[in-house]
Amino acid sequence: GNGTAASGARVVRANNTLSLETDVFNGFSAVYSMISKNSDPGEANPNNGAEEIALRYSGMGLNVVASQFKFKAGATPGAAYTGDAGTGTGAGLAANEEVKHTLVGANYALTSNLTLMGGFGSTKSSQALAADSTNRNIAVRYAMNSAVAFMANHVRVDDQLAANRDRALTGLGVDYALSKRSTIYGRYEYGDHNKAATSGAADGGGKFTNYGVGLRHTF
Repeated sequence: GNGTAASGARVVRANNTLSLETDVFNGFSAVYSMISKNSDPGEANPNNGAEEIALRYSGMGLNVVASQFKFKAGATPGAAYTGDAGTGTGAGLAANEEVKHTLVGANYALTSNLTLMGGFGSTKSSQALAADSTNRNIAVRYAMNSAVAFMANHVRVDDQLAANRDRALTGLGVDYALSKRSTIYGRYEYGDHNKAATSGAADGGGKFTNYGVGLRHTF
């Protein structure tokens, strides 16, 4: 969907999906996914569908993925889910509107301890005032030893629409491994929903800060 003023357009959930994936040839592989028309009871007219094409490469410490997710609304795209204008497949979509999300991302192990990550994406809509933005992301992970790892991430969204709802987020994190399956973690995030708006504005503007501390255990 086109999302909200604060969140922007994005892909949320992909139920009823059929995916075809190739074998890996010299590190390269491809995936094609088709998402059938939505039949959720929250949709007044469930006639939206989507498809995704992704290419991958993995080798010599480098992992790269390029993907395009194309969402197509029907002649009557349906109503948004109550209380969540950015989630339903009919949320914010016009009749016969097509939304394309394009993403290229990569990570590279510079050394056994240091991994660099980056990505670039864009969202375009066939409706001129619906969605038009680009985003970029850089991140790093440094493993000080087998138990402690530090992470940093920064992402920016450049909104091309008249409202110019540019957004940014910076995150810091640390993991401390108690064992192979249990890890204590801490996270800090600082961001801005909408740089053109004031805090608490109706269109979701304002800065925010998030903290998190927890214990993660895998089975």
